[in-house]
Amino acid sequence: VKSIGKLEEYEHFKKYNIPCLPVEQFKSGLTLDPDIYGDWVVLKPENITSTGKDINLVPTKMIPLLTKNDFPENHLVHCDSYLVQKFVKCGVNPTHYRVLVFIDEVLYSRRSSSNFPYIDPHSDIKHLLRTTVASNHHGYRTVEPYKDLEVNAFALVVAKSFPDCPLLGIDII
Repeated sequence: VKSIGKLEEYEHFKKYNIPCLPVEQFKSGLTLDPDIYGDWVVLKPENITSTGKDINLVPTKMIPLLTKNDFPENHLVHCDSYLVQKFVKCGVNPTHYRVLVFIDEVLYSRRSSSNFPYIDPHSDIKHLLRTTVASNHHGYRTVEPYKDLEVNAFALVVAKSFPDCPLLGIDII
């Protein structure tokens, strides 16, 4: 079984007509179509296994103006390439679901929610780049078993698109 990156995953989902949020490689000067990305995007590391650190909510119109120098010195953007992805608000606090599928059967599903509400999107850019918007920030989240028929059905559709991978953990926003 080979691992695939987020950009390859996005192309895979498009190929199989699985709904997914648009994502691109972040680079200085990148211009995003607000009709596709909306008013807000999430910046997140591409390769570092995320623990929720340094996942930022940023106004779409600010993306072309950002450089690595705008980020705090200890930000992961200085250690990894970054992605920019459409932002979708999920609940009062940042929330996502994790479903583990083994050969077309859901083994478990859980919900992770940040213990903090979403950051005020009208904060200044320095504050936005210092504050995470992730629901999986270790030590700052609540994780609980959660059975949702729609979430589990979607996870099964995703799993079927990877027929060579009998065990698959799927994160759903």
